[in-house]
Amino acid sequence: MTFPSSYHSKEDLEKAIAEQNDTSDAHSMNMIGYTYMVDEVVEPDFVESTKWFMKAAELNDAEALDRVGGAYFNGSGVEKDLVKAVNYYKKSIVAGGYDFALLDLGLAYLKGESVPRNVEHGYSLMIRAAKQGNAPAQYNIGRIYHLGPGVDANMDEALKWYRMSAAQDHEQAIEWLKKLEE
Repeated sequence: MTFPSSYHSKEDLEKAIAEQNDTSDAHSMNMIGYTYMVDEVVEPDFVESTKWFMKAAELNDAEALDRVGGAYFNGSGVEKDLVKAVNYYKKSIVAGGYDFALLDLGLAYLKGESVPRNVEHGYSLMIRAAKQGNAPAQYNIGRIYHLGPGVDANMDEALKWYRMSAAQDHEQAIEWLKKLEE
C-alpha cells in the first residue's frame, strides 16, 4: 500500500517533529505517523506512529481519525479494541467522510465486528467509499456482487467494480479479472 506522503529523509523527519512543537498542522502530523508506520527512513514503530495519528485526530482530522481506528482495530501501537476502532471510524466519517473510514466501518458492519451485523448498511458505506474512488472498496463491492452476500450475485456488476479497482492497480482485483475473463 502506498501512502500519499511521508518524509524521505531522517533529517526531514526530525525537522518536522521539531516544528510540531510550535504548530497544530494535522497534515504534517499524519506524514510523521506514516513515516513511522511504513517508511524506510526509520525503523517502523507503531507506538510512535499511532501517537502522531492521535495528535492529528485531536484536531478532528478525518484521515487521522481513521488511522487511529485502524490502530485500535489491529492492535498496532495500542491495545486492540474493536469498540474504540468503530467509534474512531464513525468520527472520521462525521469529520469528512474519509473514504477509508467508510470502507473500514462498512466491513465492520458486514462482519458484525463490534457493531450489530448489518449487511445493507455495510454495503451502503462501502458504496460511498467506492464512488469516491477507493480501490479497495471497489474491489470489495466487486466481491460482494461476485459472491452474493447481501445482494443478488451479478457478474456484470462484479466485473464493473473489479475493473474500476484494477484500473488503480489493485492486485486482488487484477487477479480476479484474469480468472473471470479467461
